[in-house]
Amino acid sequence: PPGSPIPQVAFSNPEVLIFCPSRFKEVRLDRGENFKSLHRKSGVCYNGIAKYENGKKVPSSPIVERLAKALNVPER
Repeated sequence: PPGSPIPQVAFSNPEVLIFCPSRFKEVRLDRGENFKSLHRKSGVCYNGIAKYENGKKVPSSPIVERLAKALNVPER
């Protein structure tokens, strides 16, 4: 909705992790990464990256951390 803050790629605390596919795509594009280049930096399968971005699959916490590190997004 208008006026709403832009969500982070992931919000986490010791018990909760929420992944936002649209924000993930926005950050990836802002960083100039395609699926293949992000795969090389993160070690995450580029087909998986596409599924996470399209909301067809939800990444585990360790995968989110690898993607965030590859995209230079601060952890937590």
